[in-house]
Amino acid sequence: MQDGKLTSQEDIFYTSGSHSKITLNNAFQLDVDQVVAIEVNLMFELEWEQDSVFFNIFSNDTLIQIKNWTDQNWTLHPEFYFIQLKGGVPYNLEF
Repeated sequence: MQDGKLTSQEDIFYTSGSHSKITLNNAFQLDVDQVVAIEVNLMFELEWEQDSVFFNIFSNDTLIQIKNWTDQNWTLHPEFYFIQLKGGVPYNLEF
């Protein structure tokens, strides 16, 4: 993370057949129940039909599947997501 943003490393590649994820534990906690706006700025290229990238928010008892990307979009673009979250719950991020 840099300046509160998750950044990529363009020179890192994965091997075929590998599975990996990034988890940020206790990424945030809200004081009260509220709708949260999430802006993701990205461009992506995923190979083959089986590759995908996901974005989840989860707590001890909740999994919120925000997005699952497949295929490609080579243009840097924003995507916006609005979700209702409970206050007093520590949330984790998973990519």
